[in-house]
Amino acid sequence: MKQLCDITKNVIGKYSKPGRPVKNKESKPITEIEERWNMWAKHIEEQSNGQATLNPLDIEAAHIDHHLDVAA
Repeated sequence: MKQLCDITKNVIGKYSKPGRPVKNKESKPITEIEERWNMWAKHIEEQSNGQATLNPLDIEAAHIDHHLDVAA
């Protein structure tokens, strides 16, 4: 888990450590920023099984019955 946190910080550039490069699945170091973003995008899509977005049609609004006493 700590390694994932370190890699994430390295990718975004905050607290980056030049001695610890980000590696791809083949354990080859990724040096270009664009390659790193593409690797993370692919990783997130694989983890979510392509279900990263919600379909708004599947979400139903909750019925809320408000009783307000306006006579008081």
